[in-house]
Amino acid sequence: MTIKVAKLQTDLSEIEFNDSEGVSVWIPYLQSLIKSDKARIWQAEFQGGSIRLDLRKIHTLMLYGASGSIPIEFLLEAAKHDVTILIHSSRTRKPMVLTQHHRAGKRDALSAQIIYRANERKRLVIAKALVHARILQMSWQLGSAQELAGQALRKKSLIELRAHEAVVTKRYWQRFYEEAGCAGMTRREDSDINQALNACGSFLVGKIMRWVVFHRLSPTHGFLHEPVSYEALVYDLLEPVRHWVECAVMEASKSDTSNLIAHSLAVLKKMLGEWVEVPSLQVEAKRKQVLHGHVLALRSYLLNETRKLNLPIDSTERASGRPVKVAYQIPGAVKRYR
Repeated sequence: MTIKVAKLQTDLSEIEFNDSEGVSVWIPYLQSLIKSDKARIWQAEFQGGSIRLDLRKIHTLMLYGASGSIPIEFLLEAAKHDVTILIHSSRTRKPMVLTQHHRAGKRDALSAQIIYRANERKRLVIAKALVHARILQMSWQLGSAQELAGQALRKKSLIELRAHEAVVTKRYWQRFYEEAGCAGMTRREDSDINQALNACGSFLVGKIMRWVVFHRLSPTHGFLHEPVSYEALVYDLLEPVRHWVECAVMEASKSDTSNLIAHSLAVLKKMLGEWVEVPSLQVEAKRKQVLHGHVLALRSYLLNETRKLNLPIDSTERASGRPVKVAYQIPGAVKRYR
């Protein structure tokens, strides 16, 4: 369960939570943290409101924005109650993390991630889901995307899967650059359009990183991407939403090329606030919430809460029939009744 605090005034000490692991709280632009007269309660003032925090009922606290200060006494109490604290802002790619080691009896997503990564079969299952989602979302350029995505699910090894993705991606980029008026260009060339693609991709990487760390996963231990010297898992989870970057850059390139990077980022930020359908779950959510949902989907699968990995792929079309059963909810999503 995640509570995003914005223009909200409430008291966590008076709320009952069913999650044995506690609640996750996200506070934007902290102004002050003051200990209440009531034992173990802290009053947090932030831009837009305030909230009373009972550290016994929180497992993760994210402070967003470069503002405010944190008393040492608060940090010591957070350590006592095993509360992980993240400090992040749009200016930083990686959040500052203050955490305690996992205690026995708590759900340990990190250990599950490492175990699944070491299991060739499990790793391939997750990698297939990522590549399948990536290729499906190429349909705006490739008419055969659905068939090609289905072929990815039939690959028997990571080597075969990566080779298939490479072939499809090459065809995809050919179509992309042709539509952008840059026929013959490759993704590795130094050009304005490629720099815009890189900038927008890095922007999303920072947001995915926030949620990966927030939910206590390792950013460097990926399933599709091999190296552990960079944020392999973050780039794994970028796959299902890479088309957002490419659509944003394409739109920007057709309307204003004076500063393609800045314009592309502006288009992407606008897209993140737009509502889209998530057909498999039959809900509607903002794109930035769907981004969070991919991390939740993976975590739920790793913890065996959900039997099959179901990445919440966004779409402009509604689905019919029953929604897929999953053990997670996209924060802020709205159920669509048909």
